[in-house]
Amino acid sequence: MCSEPEDFADESKYLVSIIIKVAKFAKHDSETALMYARKSAECICSNIFSREVGDPGNNRLDKLIELLSNQKKLPERIKLPLRVIQQYGNYGAHIQPDQEPITSSFVEPCIIALFQVTSWYFHDYLNNEIPPLVVTAINDFEPEIQKTSSSSVSFEQIADNFKLPSPLRTYQWEGVSFLAQRDAALLADEMGLGKTIQAIIALRAILHKSISKRAIIIAPSSLTFNWEQEMCKWATDLTFRRVMGSFKDRQATYQLPIQVLIASYDQIRTDAIHMSQNLRFEIAIIDEAQRIKSRHSMTALACRLIQRRKSWALSGTPLENNVGDLESVFLFLRSGLIDAGMSPREIHARIRSHFLRRRKKEVAKEMPPIIIQDILLELSDTQKAAYTNLWVERKELIRGYNNNATVSGTALFALITKLKQICNYEPKSNESIKWAALSEMLENLSEPDDKIIVFSQYVDTLKFISERMESFPHDLYTGQLSPELRQQVLERFRTQKGPRALLVSLRAGGVGLNIQEASTVVLFDRWWNPAVEDQAIQRAHRFGRERPLHVIRFLINDTIEKRINEILNEKRIDFEAYIENAENADIKMLTKEDLRRILNLSEIYIK
Repeated sequence: MCSEPEDFADESKYLVSIIIKVAKFAKHDSETALMYARKSAECICSNIFSREVGDPGNNRLDKLIELLSNQKKLPERIKLPLRVIQQYGNYGAHIQPDQEPITSSFVEPCIIALFQVTSWYFHDYLNNEIPPLVVTAINDFEPEIQKTSSSSVSFEQIADNFKLPSPLRTYQWEGVSFLAQRDAALLADEMGLGKTIQAIIALRAILHKSISKRAIIIAPSSLTFNWEQEMCKWATDLTFRRVMGSFKDRQATYQLPIQVLIASYDQIRTDAIHMSQNLRFEIAIIDEAQRIKSRHSMTALACRLIQRRKSWALSGTPLENNVGDLESVFLFLRSGLIDAGMSPREIHARIRSHFLRRRKKEVAKEMPPIIIQDILLELSDTQKAAYTNLWVERKELIRGYNNNATVSGTALFALITKLKQICNYEPKSNESIKWAALSEMLENLSEPDDKIIVFSQYVDTLKFISERMESFPHDLYTGQLSPELRQQVLERFRTQKGPRALLVSLRAGGVGLNIQEASTVVLFDRWWNPAVEDQAIQRAHRFGRERPLHVIRFLINDTIEKRINEILNEKRIDFEAYIENAENADIKMLTKEDLRRILNLSEIYIK
């Protein structure tokens, strides 16, 4: 038993008193805080030894850890935090006068480790609630950036230090604050309100002060690359990496000292059970959380295996079928909080402090009339192979142009068009990373006013999409339809309740339409002339519209498609005039440098 003064007859009370001292001294007396941290850990190990083995004697922490480990009385995930406490505690006890003073940043890992051990000791080992005084001590020790989040202006003040690329809106700061202050949180904002950005900024708020804290983001395969791109934009001060490669490569990646890992559900389903017991994350975030709505699925079980202190979930449709969907998500967030037998009122009461949902119409006054979001994707392996093969076949054409040979505008355009079409889908295998992303989006649509328009410049692409949307209400709107059929299609879209989709060719849909019933517009591929895209978007953004329009543009990274987008943004070149008169067009309308940028990009696939 740990030695205790007479006024502390109960060992738990004594332990609580020491932990409170740890948090108290951490702010102004680091050496004393380290001493009490080690004393707290010794008390915990001594109590366990007394219960499981016998008299612990006067053994110190290092010996107690060794003895308990030999007796297999400590779980693997607790051994590492105990070793951290031992090492930091020893350092604090033997500091010399000529050494640098110990700072609070040095103490933080030790105290975090102590809180991990303490939480396990009370909750898992003793099967008790963590004492309120310990919870208070933990909250008191939270970094200043988190403590100030209760202030209405705190995160706006933090923005100056974070150097955000663009301002967040008030409702988004509220979402950041909501996540950062909670160990279990479900952010269920409607699609298009920026859940990803809110999660990233909250992640920065937690991680930016400590390189020892780590997080993992789990998302559908089609979205992991986009998460990486958003991290590049919004979290430049954090280290992050997508989990990639073989099983062996992925297991090695999990062990790297990287602050944020981005993995897919498919990877976690395979990898979670093999993760080291010592691997523990500060935060685990699941995106499109409806993916784990089946509580007994391998995906849901794998996500719950991940050891973490905080659990956040993002979903625009957290309740797709029944309360079981929500129960499974909260089983990941906080086990036991709700179950299927509860009434709606009981469920609401239980989850309300962990749940935040905003609708577009609720925040419309704060939002611009059109919200544009670029979704960056990567070609599937099959698409990439087809892309590479086409490039090799046409290599001589491009070499001739680079050598100042005469090349017709038609030949160049034909090559560009074929490469762009492969970016949409590979015709032999029908593989399409864009369709995978669109499919994920369609699964999130559940409200009567959820109506989506998908634009493409290629009718074949629209037919490809339509064939895969058999179970989702939709219509095709192309120039091949008679005027009567066009009107019938538009009338169905306007009057029938959603979720519903309209697949529109850019040429047919860019003129003379009024389809303001749409909540979302997707540009499946980019038109040569931005003005044509703008006209199409304006068909859904008409006078009298009461809610913002969410515009999503799919772009394939490291391909001709991404490069065309960059050139259009930089120069606003009117490609249409060139394309419509390709046979007689002046080749100099696009500079040689422009064509090199467009056509040489795929050389990265040539080995």
